[in-house]
Amino acid sequence: MFYVYGDDSADEKKERVRSIGVVFGAENMWQWIEPRWIERNAGIPFHARDCESDWGDYRDRLHAENKALYRDLVGMIVESGLGGMGVAIDLKAQKEAFPGGLDFAYYKAFAEILIAINKFSVQTGETAKYKFDIQTHEEYNAAYLYQYFRENEPDMSLHLDREVAYAQLKTVRAFRSAI
Repeated sequence: MFYVYGDDSADEKKERVRSIGVVFGAENMWQWIEPRWIERNAGIPFHARDCESDWGDYRDRLHAENKALYRDLVGMIVESGLGGMGVAIDLKAQKEAFPGGLDFAYYKAFAEILIAINKFSVQTGETAKYKFDIQTHEEYNAAYLYQYFRENEPDMSLHLDREVAYAQLKTVRAFRSAI
């Protein structure tokens, strides 16, 4: 089994982009990175956008320190052996292509993540166990989509864990302890 932790993001007004990113790997990879990650972040939940832009918890630090933190964390992910992927949807292009259409960007990105990670699961012969930090208003439909894939796609029924977990968590430790 390997573990997949995901989070979604958007621009401030949800007008330009909607995305989902995941980091995934075996238990030993997560065990290796977790204490190092927490120590390097001094226990502060990491938010890439805030760190890179000197906002939030990073506003009182030098820009060079924030860049060094970001670089170190990326290096840790690489060294751990964890993999990652992301899917971003251009909301302006979506509105141009489907004027007046419903906003399915989150679910499109969610489905693309499931499909891509499933390909990895098939190649490795492992089951993927998911946990997403998700907005509560999207949880029901995302869970429905997950179950649909699991019940109707032969490869996915073999490689998706029985349930996907959702939470609004802010740290790796919170993700890991909740799964």
